[in-house]
Amino acid sequence: MSETKQQLALMQWAQLINVGPYALNEVLIHVPNGGKRRRIEASILKGMGVRKGWPDLQLLVPVAGYHGALWELKDTGKTPDADQVECHDMLRAFGYYVAWFDDWELCSRDILRYLRLPDARAGADGGAFKPLNSGGRDVAHL
Repeated sequence: MSETKQQLALMQWAQLINVGPYALNEVLIHVPNGGKRRRIEASILKGMGVRKGWPDLQLLVPVAGYHGALWELKDTGKTPDADQVECHDMLRAFGYYVAWFDDWELCSRDILRYLRLPDARAGADGGAFKPLNSGGRDVAHL
């Protein structure tokens, strides 16, 4: 599946998930850094702060010691390029949770896991993922 279709499916799903009083699609944002652009447009965007390798999705909700979370969605079967790996490593060093997926459903499950929300699609474990770590605050009150 293409990255565009993955993003659209994920954001459609995000409309159905609540993070406190907000729908997830209100607080999970897409940063349109990639794509083919004309040279002049690319130059303008670079001057405005677009950074090569930056993850597609940002969730600026602090959880379990992380400042927020960022996810990169790829075409099915693709992996992050060198610029993305470098950027992801930098963000992790600054205290952000960063992950990449080539499957929007796996990404959606990781988002729920990050937020410590139950996943109704999960199997015999009762529908909840294990928390990322044992420390930090719960986001259930948001």
